[in-house]
Amino acid sequence: TAVMEVYSPNKVNNIGALTKRKESDAFIGSNSVKHIWYDFHAECKGGRWDKLSNLLDQVTPALNGQGYFSVVPKSSNDGTSDWEVKSVQDGVVRTNCMDCLDRTNVVQSMF
Repeated sequence: TAVMEVYSPNKVNNIGALTKRKESDAFIGSNSVKHIWYDFHAECKGGRWDKLSNLLDQVTPALNGQGYFSVVPKSSNDGTSDWEVKSVQDGVVRTNCMDCLDRTNVVQSMF
């Protein structure tokens, strides 16, 4: 979290660009937290694992919108190496099942 407290993605050119965040900038926008209700037990009853595709269809736009974090090493002439940020991620996914860790793990494995 130390990095996020100081830097945030440059929304104009998101690749490889981080800009210093102002103290007045909000970390989270008012529409940035989404909740998707999915009753795993009811939907997948009787071994209907194919029904998980319905959940994936609902989640995919949010996953695509938040991106992923990627860096590559870049070497310099003096033998040291530094990192070049290729893309930044501006979201996370939290998955939990109220009574079963196995179902949580099944859903997480789809992503």
